Amino acid sequence: MECFNDLHPNQFGYKKNSSCKQAHFVVNETINYYKHGGSKVHLISLDATKAFDRLWRDGLFYKLIGKIPKELWRILYLYYKNSKIKVKLNGIVSESVSTYEGVKQGGVLSPYLFNFFINNLITSCIEKNIGAKIDKFLVPIIAYCDDIILLAPSFNHCQCLLSECAEFAKTWKLEFNASKSVGVSLYKSKITFDSNFSLNGNIIPNVSGFIYLGLPIGSNEFLYDFLEKKWKSVEKSMFSLYGLGCKPKMMSPNLVSFLFKTYCQSIFRHVLDNVFISETKLKEFDKRQNLLIKQVIGLKKYSKMKELRNAIDLDSVRALYCKHKIFFLRHIEKSNVCSGIFKYLKDHYVKFDRQNTSFCKQIDFLSKKLYVDCTKYSYKISLEIIVHHFKSKNNGLTDSIKYVISMITSLMNQKNEFFYLYNGLNLLLKPG
Repeated sequence: MECFNDLHPNQFGYKKNSSCKQAHFVVNETINYYKHGGSKVHLISLDATKAFDRLWRDGLFYKLIGKIPKELWRILYLYYKNSKIKVKLNGIVSESVSTYEGVKQGGVLSPYLFNFFINNLITSCIEKNIGAKIDKFLVPIIAYCDDIILLAPSFNHCQCLLSECAEFAKTWKLEFNASKSVGVSLYKSKITFDSNFSLNGNIIPNVSGFIYLGLPIGSNEFLYDFLEKKWKSVEKSMFSLYGLGCKPKMMSPNLVSFLFKTYCQSIFRHVLDNVFISETKLKEFDKRQNLLIKQVIGLKKYSKMKELRNAIDLDSVRALYCKHKIFFLRHIEKSNVCSGIFKYLKDHYVKFDRQNTSFCKQIDFLSKKLYVDCTKYSYKISLEIIVHHFKSKNNGLTDSIKYVISMITSLMNQKNEFFYLYNGLNLLLKPG
């Protein structure tokens, strides 16, 4: 229903053209923006205790009056008014019991109803005109359904936002748990633990990082630990296939590739869209992937891998990393908030320091690698160049020039758009 999509842009949960990765993108860009400017930035990840189970139904239906058709309002009201549950314990099933709180577990409408219920919280935090801001975009609060993050460069502003959340929770019968919420304070490349945020008189614990929507937020050390755990999960999942009969030297290389991509590599691919990974770390993951594949196929440790990867249609970690940047670049264009922030920051950054993990830095790295500005051309063209770059025998300048000239010749005959290739060729031949 359209009313459930007509929510504040800072709510990314269960909306058309929105995703959890877009929410993480905004949080990560805000952190890097303030660190780049030499300012502190404070984050609070709020834990809403059993948010779906304890949602105040009367408050929800009060908010829905006039927002949805009367007939639909009555249907939803009667549906929840007459809802009952049974409890099963040790094989014994209880009598039916009426429920008066919460939305249906696993219900299709449940997350939409919850989003609508807390939309006023986001609006009230934004209207205070305090907290984090990137150009004209106010980002003091970012939400994905009940996963809420508060951001501010000032301790007092962050505490003020916390008080606003506490007041909202008191009015609308929500509960934010201070002991399960976490705070992170970052200054340049350091994590500081001198900020004692309180919620309803209870201190929120400080941490060096936390997982937000399945992706890391925090110090670079926390990020590296997260990536290491993810890659170990890839290796563990590959070895776990041995118990199903997928043992070394007993499968064809193509089957090994299929199983690895489907059940193992997919674990790591989730983090490649908007998480920064250094070139050194990418090379390390490539070596570990190569050793894993060789071990399962039954090849020697120092066997050549590039030709094998091409033969079994297996991308290197570096190739996947580059491809996923293009996929995500296309994805953030669907959000006005994300695309606006990206366009502003792309012009804002003159250079990137080592500690910067911004998506702008990742795209800049990719553009320099491919000799093409990926933001100016279609994602299909960028993907083709990535494929060529990693599959060619020589990734150097000569091979890249040959590729560009061959594409220009081909496209001129078809009278297609080929000016981007001339631009790429000029960049390749540019002195220095």
